[in-house]
Amino acid sequence: MPELVLRPAAAGDFVSRCDLYNRHVCESPVTFDTEAFTPEARRPWLESFFGRGRHRLVVGECGQRSLGYACLGTRPCRHLFDRLAGEDVHRAVAGITLPNLASVALHRRLGFAPVGVFEQVGYKFGRYWDVQWWQRAVR
Repeated sequence: MPELVLRPAAAGDFVSRCDLYNRHVCESPVTFDTEAFTPEARRPWLESFFGRGRHRLVVGECGQRSLGYACLGTRPCRHLFDRLAGEDVHRAVAGITLPNLASVALHRRLGFAPVGVFEQVGYKFGRYWDVQWWQRAVR
């Protein structure tokens, strides 16, 4: 089996990142977007992660297969936090649409702690959803 490779997002990632995000738009409440994006419409979002600074996106690939980006797995997130440790970033925050046991478990493994719940703040698939907020120190 090919090894997992973690790398910073690049211009060539527009289509694969857009396709992955659109699956969540259409099939899950992890995003409250309700309309799929074209790669060009998603371009400004992806470009905001290029270079140094507070906002980073790490892409995970295994062979020729794209597995996800930083917020979807333990190794990419740990890699991201390692890269941010030398930056002027004090806290990382995350919002998790509830219920989502897998995402809660992932964030706990990464050292995040819950800090509050915004009740019924998102509407999708005919119902309202709660969002739990988490934080962790970066350094």
